[in-house]
Amino acid sequence: MSGIAVAGALGGPISGWIMNDMAGIWGLKGWQWMFVLEGLPTTLLGLVIFLYLDDKPDTAKWLSSDEKALIRQNLALERNGSDAEPHGLHAFFAAFRDPRIYVLSFAYFCFIAGTYLITFWLPTMIKEMGYANPLQIGLLAAIPYGITAVGMVVIGAHSDRTLERRWHLALTAFGSALALIGLIYSSGSVVLSFVFITLAALGIITTMPLFWSIPTGYIKGSAAAGGIALINSLGLTGGFVSPFVLGWIKTSTGSLTLGFWLIAAAMAAGGLVILLTVRPEMLRETQV
Repeated sequence: MSGIAVAGALGGPISGWIMNDMAGIWGLKGWQWMFVLEGLPTTLLGLVIFLYLDDKPDTAKWLSSDEKALIRQNLALERNGSDAEPHGLHAFFAAFRDPRIYVLSFAYFCFIAGTYLITFWLPTMIKEMGYANPLQIGLLAAIPYGITAVGMVVIGAHSDRTLERRWHLALTAFGSALALIGLIYSSGSVVLSFVFITLAALGIITTMPLFWSIPTGYIKGSAAAGGIALINSLGLTGGFVSPFVLGWIKTSTGSLTLGFWLIAAAMAAGGLVILLTVRPEMLRETQV
């Protein structure tokens, strides 16, 4: 998940350079070159993964014999004692009847809405501080992403060491909500605004790995694929709602202030839902 932040740290300056220095080449605008040069490697990587990523440990040439045996053992332990659990399509549709799946989907929706605020609107936030050059904006955008890449690994590692998920996730969500509110009231100070943007990015993006430690710890056996897929599908609708609503707010009011309030409320709601509905014993994790 740190790839999200690393991509932002590297992609910001690269995108700024492309838009700034390649505009007009072969009759294409800067943003068109950005789409081509950054989209093409992604497409090619998808083909490589399709050919390289294996479906089973036994067919993975990049695993040693001991690693294959360990994975087979872990899969057998996960299935052990699950004969009474639904399998196949029954397991998939069983996820639709589990109310906790929908609660987790709502929390993920909130966190996705916040993530899209950062990924879509961070350049605009920086531009409104008085920076107009795309390369400058890209370089400045790398700072919050770079700090986030380090911070989310540190926070995630601490969550792993303590095997505590709920409060780690909730506090990052609450912290990002407070940072967004602080951003609203610090518009007169470039330095303070940038600090709040960085804290908001750190809190919002860090919710991603922390969140997924919860459903993957809670949903076991053959129901895992269907349940996780349903959470992901429902929660990712936030990726449509957030840019749409924020774009409408920006167009209608000329400011993202109301949008910051909405996303702050969403992040706080997501963290609160996790604390109220997820119990530690649901996760069934044990210290190794």
